[in-house]
Amino acid sequence: MAQSQRDKAQRHLGDDLQPDEQVRQAVLAYRIGGARQDIAAGVGALILGPGGRVLGAAVSPSTPGAADAPELPMPHRCFIVLTTHRLLILSLGGFFIAEPKDIVHAVPLDRIAWMTEPAIDGNLAGALRVTVGLTSGALLRWEFPHLQINRGRVLINELRQHVPNS
Repeated sequence: MAQSQRDKAQRHLGDDLQPDEQVRQAVLAYRIGGARQDIAAGVGALILGPGGRVLGAAVSPSTPGAADAPELPMPHRCFIVLTTHRLLILSLGGFFIAEPKDIVHAVPLDRIAWMTEPAIDGNLAGALRVTVGLTSGALLRWEFPHLQINRGRVLINELRQHVPNS
């Protein structure tokens, strides 16, 4: 029986979790623009072979930043993990099957100041984009790819319960 993404994250985090901390949700995601970039590269490779990957990368949009807030770097592909105490961003490992690897960002829930209403990007990728503002003034931004949108909405709705003014 295949393990769920939540179970993979719970198992991987093990000792990195506090004694009373549990993984609530874990969903595969991309940094903003990453889903479209992968689709463009894949379609270009199918249509044009190796030269198509170059074309796909060239037509990918640049990732817009928020006005004056610094944006924390995100891995191209990652796991967004919501625990009972924190929001975690984990890099991915695994060659054929995505597995959680390293903790890139660990944000206590009380350090999340606000979040935008998630929005579908409207491009071929059809990704659900999310921006979270931290009390430090920094931003975390990611997108859930098309096949993860429903699971992403569940994570966002649960996270929203811990965010003031949402």
